[in-house]
Amino acid sequence: MIEKIKYNQDDYPNPINLRQVFDMIDEFHPFGFHPIRINKDGVLVDGQHRLKFAQLCCLKFIDVFVE
Repeated sequence: MIEKIKYNQDDYPNPINLRQVFDMIDEFHPFGFHPIRINKDGVLVDGQHRLKFAQLCCLKFIDVFVE
């Protein structure tokens, strides 16, 4: 579940670009959406924009790769 993913924005060198997230919403295609990556502790490793997209779209689940 999305709410269980741990994410600390300070761990990323670039802040979330909301324009990029809104573009993702406008251009969403379910077969072209890449999974985010989390570590074994549930901490986001890659995909902060995709996670924000999922949160704004009120998704409860998202595909992930666990490293």
